[in-house]
Amino acid sequence: MGQLLALASACVMPPQPRELVDTGFRTPEQTLKSFQVFLRADLPEKEYLAFSAGFRRRNGVSSLSYAEARERLFRAKPWLRQFARAKVVAQWPGGPGSEGVHFIDTRVLGRTVRVKLVREDFFEIWAGAELLADGELDFGRATNVERSGRGIRYAGRAPLDEPAPDLSGASWFTIGREWKIDDLYEPEADEAAGEAAPRA
Repeated sequence: MGQLLALASACVMPPQPRELVDTGFRTPEQTLKSFQVFLRADLPEKEYLAFSAGFRRRNGVSSLSYAEARERLFRAKPWLRQFARAKVVAQWPGGPGSEGVHFIDTRVLGRTVRVKLVREDFFEIWAGAELLADGELDFGRATNVERSGRGIRYAGRAPLDEPAPDLSGASWFTIGREWKIDDLYEPEADEAAGEAAPRA
């Protein structure tokens, strides 16, 4: 079985340069497509960035341990090696009270794989190639529209831990919202237990 999976994986065409340029996490669809591109390119460090903070905590993975955890995931879910081939068949937002959650059903190797994505709010402050500070925040609370006689300004603030880093050399400050993969699973078992997901 391992040899068969390895052979099948080798048949996945590597991405074109333009596909790598177009990767990102601005929408659920873009995140899913980016993850597939990273799989095809065999870029574990990029795959890691596609997963939510919750996924990383639950699976006990960090940027340093993901390569090993990736192999465990492949053993537990062999179809994940071929997920780069998966085709989207349905998608819908989370139900009432689940703003910031999105589901996408895909088909790969004759089975349905459901992808749960969550929206994460974050900030980063860089000085050149050095990350000075980053973390989670509430995007709505951290940003606001300010009106004055000089016009309209869209402003953002980020919380910093004490002692605060030296920001005198900061060259990049960003506040954003990104969609990340929170889970990948086969939904049949959950639906058999009466936990069918809502449909759009």
